[in-house]
Order: sequence, then structure tokens, then C-alpha cells
Amino acid sequence: MLPNPQFYSIYPSVVPADKEVEMTIIPNERTYLLFPDIEYTIKIVAVNDDESSYYYSTKPQAQFTINAQNGIIRFNYSFRDEQEYFIQLIK
Repeated sequence: MLPNPQFYSIYPSVVPADKEVEMTIIPNERTYLLFPDIEYTIKIVAVNDDESSYYYSTKPQAQFTINAQNGIIRFNYSFRDEQEYFIQLIK
């Protein structure tokens, strides 16, 4: 499953480089709640001009699994460089 990005919000949307921050993925509607009994994979992809598609990147900067709590996902991450990143949520 590759959730449609319009159904979820990710906060904060701007973060400092090289500093660990808590990221939160929240469904925009109750229909798209994230369930605690399902393990989700998070891929963090650094976006650059050579990337042909955000969805099928072959080089994620980080990848880990996590379970939702209370219908949302929270995780801590330190983004290495000052640039745009794509966070991919996979069920």
C-alpha cells in the first residue's frame, strides 16, 4: 500500500538540518486512521534533480518500521542536509 499523500499531513513541514526532531503523521480524515496492530514502513528520501519519481526511489536515506499509536505515527529523525525530503509511508 502506498497511501495517497493528500489523505495525510506531516508535521513539522520545515525542520533544521542536523538536529533531531519529532515528526508526526496525522490522517486528514477518520477514514484514513493508522492502526496500532499494523506495522508501517517509513522511508525517508532526499530529493534531488536526478530523482525521476519520489515514489520509486532506489536510495532511501533511512528506512525503519513503526506502529501507530492513537491513530497517528510519531518518530524522531535527524535530517542530515538542508534540502527537500520525501517521507514515504508503506503498509
